[in-house]
Amino acid sequence: MINIVAGLGENENIIKASNQLKDIEDLNISLVKSEDELIEAFKNPEVHATLRGSLKASKIIRSIKELKPDCKINRTTYINTSEDESFSKDYEFLLAPVGIDEGKTIEEKVELAVQAANFLQYLGKMPKIAVLAEGRKDDLGRSERIDESLIASQELTELLINTFNELDNFDNESDEISKNYSIKNYYILLEQAIEEWCVHST
Repeated sequence: MINIVAGLGENENIIKASNQLKDIEDLNISLVKSEDELIEAFKNPEVHATLRGSLKASKIIRSIKELKPDCKINRTTYINTSEDESFSKDYEFLLAPVGIDEGKTIEEKVELAVQAANFLQYLGKMPKIAVLAEGRKDDLGRSERIDESLIASQELTELLINTFNELDNFDNESDEISKNYSIKNYYILLEQAIEEWCVHST
């Protein structure tokens, strides 16, 4: 039996989601209403997975970092449009950083990208990394803020390329699709990045 515990906060869509899975054999989903209950479930070896659901993130993230001080804990947002009628196509991607305390430095953004790529590789998917900025490439020179963002996005792109070239588990010459990857600076063109099936943006 696979035991999953999910957090039920103000957004009760988690109830609908859990009900859709209730008929799966060997799957038990329990809902908890507080951050403390979820952390207790996280510590329970009989629980195979915990989902924050709609509980507040700050306390949960802090507690997990205290419990796992040797682990690098970051967050991404998973977006899937397959059930959204306002989209004409189905898209699936990760978006990061999502927290105000994450991705503040270029090193932290690289760490986020590598973690997300490792996660996607674990799922057997090919990571396609889109770097985003606050303007188009030809906006350089229009304002100091936009210039800083454009320059930082290019520096991040180059650092990501160099980093992935040195990682043993990623290799574009491999026949395993999950070992392949792409990295591209899309500047402000988020729609183009999504259209080209990028699954992680930072």
